[in-house]
Amino acid sequence: MSKLESFLLIVLLPPHQRIYKHERPCSQFNIPIHPSIKSRPAVVHFVDSFFARTLFQPDDDLAATVLSAELAPDAAININGNHLTAETFIGLITSQFRGAFSASVTSIQDLNVVPTNETKTSGIVGQYSKYETRGKADGKVLKQSATTIVKVDERDGKKLITSIWEAQTVDEE
Repeated sequence: MSKLESFLLIVLLPPHQRIYKHERPCSQFNIPIHPSIKSRPAVVHFVDSFFARTLFQPDDDLAATVLSAELAPDAAININGNHLTAETFIGLITSQFRGAFSASVTSIQDLNVVPTNETKTSGIVGQYSKYETRGKADGKVLKQSATTIVKVDERDGKKLITSIWEAQTVDEE
């Protein structure tokens, strides 16, 4: 199993346990591996993978590719009350956010997961995340959190993120 596959399997921790001091970390991303991770619906793994590859890994080209391939062109996106088109969101992530910051996950908790098909590959995923961003120019670290609700639909046999709603705050500077 590659480091990225390991990361994608463990990035979202189950809600009943938030801190794991005894699990072995994924060395590349330094996130603990929890044994019950495989029991979560496939839609959650898709959401985890999407955000891991777009925000929390260093390859800008991979992030741009994932955003273009897995975010629906007509996605409804709302960040802190600001409505964004998919095109605007992609530009913010690829140019402004990734250009100015690197980010690492502190913890992610599933709040609610509602699969909408029998195979549990589409649905609504609600999560609470804590993470840190580090300014590339000044090295300043911000501790942040976000509550995110993501909708995943299948179109023409392909999973796509069709909605993102997020309330995001800076918790410590």
